[in-house]
Amino acid sequence: MAQIQNLELDKEDSVFTVNCWYKNHQARLILDTGATQSIIDKNFLIIIGYDLSMPLDSKEFETAGGIIIAESHIKHDFKLCDMYFEEITFFTCDFLGFGLMTDFEGTLGLDLLKRKKILLDFPENKLTII
Repeated sequence: MAQIQNLELDKEDSVFTVNCWYKNHQARLILDTGATQSIIDKNFLIIIGYDLSMPLDSKEFETAGGIIIAESHIKHDFKLCDMYFEEITFFTCDFLGFGLMTDFEGTLGLDLLKRKKILLDFPENKLTII
């Protein structure tokens, strides 16, 4: 059954955001089809009690704001719309440490988007996951 989520767009020239959940904590993520990996703000994860003490690896990413270094972790119980991802590898970055002041908690990249059949309806501001 298809799941539909409205994409949030604060103003005409802003980015689309989607609501995701981790263990009942909501996170607003930028829908970024140009990003190869999803990245979540370390500060958000620390606040909700996620243990970041044992990263799997670290990697440099080139972003619109420059090069950042992110650590990879395994995450369980991640939900986008009503679609669960049982286990994902995701990257974390200290947004504040890199001078990023945002009103979102990360980016949703192709690593997760490619796992599902999706339809982006830009005129209607909707994301459909099939």
